[in-house]
Amino acid sequence: MIEPRNDYVLIQRIDEPLKGRIIAPDVAQEKGIKGRVLKVGPGKWIEGINGGMVRRKPEVAIGDIVLFNSKWSDLAGSHYQEDTPAHFENNIHLVQENDIFCKVKQ
Repeated sequence: MIEPRNDYVLIQRIDEPLKGRIIAPDVAQEKGIKGRVLKVGPGKWIEGINGGMVRRKPEVAIGDIVLFNSKWSDLAGSHYQEDTPAHFENNIHLVQENDIFCKVKQ
């Protein structure tokens, strides 16, 4: 089972066309930039006000539908098969939160 660390997010790609005319730079031709968040790491470590390290809370949550940069994501399906149906295995991506462009409101 995969448990994302820091600011990593596990996303199941959704292969369906986007409604509207959103064009994401460098990935406009990539298939599968839309996905559902499966798991979220605890957040990125950043320097706090007093110089100590604190975690920045993630901006996405499990179940969110997001647009993400799949070009550089690591395909994680082969390690996530224990508790995921087999047809998901090629649709699972592990990305940093910075690679998520936006949330999609349903």
